[in-house]
Parts: sequence; structure tokens; C-alpha cells
Amino acid sequence: MAEKQRMEEGIAAAVFMIDNVDIITNCNKAAEDIFGWPLEYIKGKKFSDLVLPNDARKRHRDSLHKFDTGGQKGLSVKRIEQNVLHHDGYEFPVELIICPVNKRSVCSFIITARDISEKKQRLQVLDQASRNQQTVNSILRIALEDLSLDEILLHALEYVLLLNTPGLIDKGAVLLLDDDADYLVLRAHKGFDKKHVRACGRIPFGTCHCGRAALTGEIQFSECVDDRHDIRLNKMKPHGHYCVPICSGENMLGVLSLYLKEGHVQNNDEKNMLWAISNILAGVIERKKIGIQRSLLIKKQEAMITRIFNEKKLTEAIIQSLNSGLMVFDLDGKIVSLNPSGRLILSQFIDADASDPSNIAGFTDIPAVKLMCKTRKTPTGKTAEVNQWNQKGEKRTLQYTVVPWEDSSDLQIGTILQFKDITETLRIRQEMEKMNRISTVAEIASAVAHEVRNPLAGIKTMSQAIEENCDDNDENKEYITRIIKQVDRLNDLLTQFFTYAKPGKAKKEKVSMGDIVNETRQLLKVKLNSKRIVLEENYAAGLPDIYVDPDQMQQVFLNLMLNAIDAVSKDGKIEIKAQLADRKMKKKYTDFFPDLKKNIDYVAVYCKDNGQGMPPEVAAKAFEPFFTTKHHGSGLGLAIVYRILRENNAFIMADTLQKQGVTFMMMFESDSG
Repeated sequence: MAEKQRMEEGIAAAVFMIDNVDIITNCNKAAEDIFGWPLEYIKGKKFSDLVLPNDARKRHRDSLHKFDTGGQKGLSVKRIEQNVLHHDGYEFPVELIICPVNKRSVCSFIITARDISEKKQRLQVLDQASRNQQTVNSILRIALEDLSLDEILLHALEYVLLLNTPGLIDKGAVLLLDDDADYLVLRAHKGFDKKHVRACGRIPFGTCHCGRAALTGEIQFSECVDDRHDIRLNKMKPHGHYCVPICSGENMLGVLSLYLKEGHVQNNDEKNMLWAISNILAGVIERKKIGIQRSLLIKKQEAMITRIFNEKKLTEAIIQSLNSGLMVFDLDGKIVSLNPSGRLILSQFIDADASDPSNIAGFTDIPAVKLMCKTRKTPTGKTAEVNQWNQKGEKRTLQYTVVPWEDSSDLQIGTILQFKDITETLRIRQEMEKMNRISTVAEIASAVAHEVRNPLAGIKTMSQAIEENCDDNDENKEYITRIIKQVDRLNDLLTQFFTYAKPGKAKKEKVSMGDIVNETRQLLKVKLNSKRIVLEENYAAGLPDIYVDPDQMQQVFLNLMLNAIDAVSKDGKIEIKAQLADRKMKKKYTDFFPDLKKNIDYVAVYCKDNGQGMPPEVAAKAFEPFFTTKHHGSGLGLAIVYRILRENNAFIMADTLQKQGVTFMMMFESDSG
């Protein structure tokens, strides 16, 4: 009676009675109506094979077996929603209630199946409406954030693609109307590769689905890639389209392009939903464009207000960062501006104790400034140079240019003086020119000496042979003797040529400065004693060794001392002084020796005499080959000194600023580092 009552109560639903192995033992008329199978066919069939899809059959049987072996603990009344099979082959959703029945220790089941297709459809409609509203709300919310129009469109497109619309692919684009032409421009996209972006970057009105949507103002739908698909790509996958115009009244703003699965069937609900989204996008785009225009106007006004200030700041920054000096005068000759580099250059010409360097007006009293400003009223823009002695007694050269300072009406309102100290540049240029001359002369000297030495050897050999054959009273013997002496003199000169041209590779080693000077003293002992010249040596305590070729250094000091002996009178004095060059000294002489290395210690050596001295113009040429002020000199002594020192990475200069004598200052690499 209980089973029969349950069967009758399930009139609105299909009711099946099955045994413990899933065989249908009974069912009601509704089972035939809902599933389409005749009653006589249903009975005796397995429930899972008859109505369940393949993927659900094993799970159902396992559940029955679990109850059958586990008793009441295995399974109780179970309610599930499940897609089932109709006799005609399609699937539809039902609610299944599986109720176990115990009868004489044999387990059976009553399964109630209720068709819930309409319920599902209603829920889907409600869910889709909810999703649509969420999409609209998301687009409106993102439109209020501080994002660019392209960023808003990309987010909006992503929200639209999240709609649970059947057939919608996660791929689409938003194109907006170009302001100057009938083109659609790609502004946001998802799922596009580079080729797709290039192909759809600019679409003319009337071309492809998007162009037709913009031209007609109507939704363009296609279920596949048909003849209307004007833009095609290689290996393009099959798809369909919804291309929805984005309009504000009669104004066309753009197109929303969505991709569909091939064969998708359009419906009015989808179109209405897309029109709604299109209208929302139109409002967002319009408001954003108005906001952009307003922002542009505000920025333009701000730019106009700040332009003069920015230009002023830029000009000041450029002036402040210049390595050269820049001085600006008004028409009355008053200094309007002077940059830091200009202050630094000109401060060396003023007495810091007697004037205030911060007062730029005081710089007009500098003679060099007065000379540079002679053309202030009629500036030419040409480059010129002016010389002046600084407070240290050094001659400095300034290069300058004077140009007019004009206002926006091209009227001159002052003068701009640009200047820089080129003293060191000139010194380096002169040093390079000297090196080039020395190198050229060295090559010539080497070639000449080589060509002359062989004939001289022949002349001497022939002369010696003639001399041997002459009698002692032969008057020609004296001439032959003189010829041989002159040949020997020429050979000595050629030896000096070779020493200058090819001093030889320096064999550097650690050597004491005192040892070098002591060896040289022994060679000059006779000359020093004959003129009663005192040779003093003064070496700083703890003086490190120098790193040079000892033999070449002996030649250097021999030449320097010979020059000093010639320069001083009887009872004169020659002083050799050496000390470790500190950082301050290295910085001082960097201008004279640009190749000084910062990470190497140097020993400073001074060779000083108290002779008549050397004029600056002579000192400037002292190390050039064949330059001499002596009647008997070859002009190669100091040139050889210069060449040898350079081979040993050492440096030399002639200091002629003292009142008496000449001091040759040298820098040698020290072994202390």
C-alpha cells in the first residue's frame, strides 16, 4: 500500500520503482509522458541505461551498490538535479529524488523525476538579467575612476565579454570614429594578436562588419565568416560577429565588435542587451571626451601661465650648468647676471682680501673684462682672445664672444658676453705640437745620421791610410790629422743624433736618486772643481726609490748638469733637491703634466742653478731639437733629456719665474706605490 500511495502521489512527476541492481520493476504514466518511452518498454530495463547520460551511469550504480552493501548507513533519501535523456535523443534537466525502501531484507528504490526545464529557463533569464545589470553597473563604476578613455573602454570590453551569453567568445574590440576622417580606429581589444591589431587598426566606413555598422547605424550580425567579412587573416578561425554601433543621438561615436562561435543563432534578447550596453558606452565616451576637452583647456591655460616661468628656469639652469663664463650687461653697462663658472674664472684676477667676490659689479674693473666689453654697444659675435696676469703671476688667456641681448621685438636691450679660460687648452695644444715636431725631427735625424755615418767611416779610413803613408815632415800630414779630428767630431754629433732619435727602450728598475746623482758627480768632478762650483744635494727623509732606467737617468742628469755648469760663473752653485710629491703638488702640476696618474706616487726632483737664468721665450723652446743659445752647442742636450724622460714615463719643465738661475722640475714614478 505504501508503494502504491507513493506512485499515485507522484502523478505530476515520473515515478520509477527499481531493485538493488537498477532494474525498473514499475513506473507510472508520467514516466511515459516525460521521457517518451512506452510503459511496456520501460519495465525490465536498467534505469541508468534508459534515462541517464553516459557520464552519470557509473556514479548512479556505485551509489546503489554502496547502499546495498552498507545498509542504512550507506545512503538515505537523496535529492539531485540531473540532465537526463529523452526518447528522442535530447537532454533535459530533472530533479531526482531517490528514496530507499527495505522489504524483507531486500533493498529497492523509488525514484521520482520532475521536469524542471521551465524552472531552469526562468532562473537563466533572471541570472542573465542580473549579469547584464552587473555589467552595466561595472561599466558605470569604472567610468567614474581616474582612467584614460582607452583604459575605460578596455575594462568595459572585459566586463561585456564576461556576460554568460551562449556563443560569446572571449574576444572583441572597441573602435572609435576618427575625428578627422571617416575611419574607425582600434582603441581597445582583447584576444587580438599583432597581425590582427595591424589589420583592424583603421577601418574605413562601409568596410567589413564594423565599417557597415558605423555606416548604417544598425547592428551587423553574421553567424560565420561570409562574403561580407572584407578583412581576412591567414589561418583565421571560424567565427561569427555582433558589431554594434555606439551612437549618441545622430552622432556616430564608434562600434562594439564581439566575436561569436560559428553557427550562433541571433535573438532579440541579445540585441536588446547589446543596444543597452552600447547606449551606456555612448554616454561614457561622451562624458569622457567632454572631460578630456575640459582638461585640455585647463592644461593649456596652465601652460600659458607657466611657460614664461619655465623658460626662465630653463635659461637659468643652462646658464648655471655652463662650463664657460656667461655675463649679461644692460645697455648702461651694468652687470645683470654672471654664472658660477664666470665668477670662478674671473675671481683669479681680483684680490679676494680687498674686494667682495659676491658683488658682481666689482668684476667690471678687471682689465680683461673691460677689453672684452669694448664691442658691447656694437657686438659682432666673432670670437677673440685676451691675455691677463692673475693674482699668482700666471699669464692666462681668455677666449670670448660678444652677442646682442634682444627682446621679443628684436630690439637690443643689452649684451651677452661668453668667455672661457683656454690657457690649459693652449698649453696642451703647444705640447702636442712640440711632440709632433720632436717626433718628426727624430725620424729625420735618424735617417740623416744613418746615411752620413757610412761615408764618414770611409773618409776616416782613407784619411788614416794616407796619414800612415806620409812622412813625418810631409806638410799634408797636418791636414789629414785635422780631417780625422773633424770626422770624429761629426761622429760624436751623430751619436747624439742617434741618442735623441732612438734613446732605446727603458730598462726600468728601482734606483735611489742619490746613487744616480753620485755617479754623475764622479763624471763631472773635474769640471766642477775647475770652476769651483758647489753641488748640493737635499733629499727628503724617507724618500722612496724611483722606477727608471739607471743608465738613461745618468745621461739625463749629465746633460742637465753640463748645462748648469755652462750657465753659472766661477764659485757658482748647483742644487739637486728631491721630495715625495703630495696631493697638493700633484694637483698644482697637473696642468703642466696632464699625463700624471692619480693612483701612482711621484717623486719631485729639482735641478737648480744660480746662473743668469733663461727668458720665458727661450724656456718655451728649450726642449726642441737643435735649439740652442750657445755658440758651441748642438741643441740636442735638453731634447735628449726630454726624450729619455718620456721613455721612462717621467716629466720635465723649466721654471723661469725665479729671479736668478733656472730650475728644471721633474716628476718620476715612485716605487712606494
